[in-house]
Amino acid sequence: MITKHSLILVILSSSLLIFLGCASMIKKTFIRPKITYEAMKIDKLELTGATIRLYVGIENKNNINMELSSIKNVVSLEGNNVLENIINDKVFIKAKDKTIVEFPVDLSFLGLKDNLKSIWKKQKIEYHVETTMMLHSIIGDIPIKIKYDDVINLPPIPDLKIEDVKVDKMGFAEMKMVFFVRVVNNKKIQLKVKDLTYDVNFNEFEIAKGTMDTVKTVIDSNDLLLEIPVNVQFLSFKRSITDMMKKGEINYDIHIYLNINSTYGDYILPMDKKGTAKLY
Repeated sequence: MITKHSLILVILSSSLLIFLGCASMIKKTFIRPKITYEAMKIDKLELTGATIRLYVGIENKNNINMELSSIKNVVSLEGNNVLENIINDKVFIKAKDKTIVEFPVDLSFLGLKDNLKSIWKKQKIEYHVETTMMLHSIIGDIPIKIKYDDVINLPPIPDLKIEDVKVDKMGFAEMKMVFFVRVVNNKKIQLKVKDLTYDVNFNEFEIAKGTMDTVKTVIDSNDLLLEIPVNVQFLSFKRSITDMMKKGEINYDIHIYLNINSTYGDYILPMDKKGTAKLY
C-alpha cells in the first residue's frame, strides 16, 4: 500500500527529474546572448567632467526569459583608466527579443595626462569601455562581455580676456575700478552667461570679491563685453599707499568664474589674469 508520504516523494522526485531533464535540454540548445554597443548620449557636461548615458543591446534568441542582475564597467579616457563601477539594477530580458539597456557613467577629466585646457582645445575626448553583464537564467548565471570605443565631442569654449581696467572714481579713502571682460564665442552655439563670481588681489592682498547675477546672451561669433565694478578701500591695504600713488599704478590679480549655459549643458569657465592698472 502506498502511503501519502510515499506518494509525495514520488511526485517530487518525478518533478525534479523532469525539471533536470528540461534544464539539461535547454542547456544543450542554449544560444549565448549577443551584446552590442548601440549609442551614447551626454546627460551633463562640465569643464571638469561629464555624465554620459550608454545604451547596450542584449539579443536573447532563446525561449527562456532572463534577468540582468549586475553591470560592471571599466572606463578609460584618452588611454587613462578613470572609472570602475558596478551597477546592481535588475532588468528583465525577454525571450526571443532584443532588449536595450541604458545606464549612466560619471567621468572626470581631472587627473588625465593632458590638462583641462588642452582637452577642451581638441574639442573631443576618446573613451574606451569594457562592460561585463551578469545574466541570471534557469541554467545558471551567464557573464557576457563587450568592449567598445567612442568619442565625446566637446563644444569650443569661449575666449575670455581683460580688455581694459579703468579707475571710475577716486577719493581719499576709496576708489572704484571697473574691469572690462570680453567674452568671445568661437562657434555658432548659443551661450548664456548666467552669472559670475570674482575675487581680486591688489598688491598681493585680497581686497574685493563678489557675485554678479546677470543673464546675457552670446550668439554666433559675436562677443560680449562685461563690466565688473570693484570698490577698493584704501584702509584694506596693509602697506602704505604712498608708493602706489607716486607710481600712479596698482598691481592686480583677478580670478573670474563665469557660469555658462549652452546647448551642451552648464559649465563653469574660469579665468585668472595678472596685470597693472593705471590710477591716473
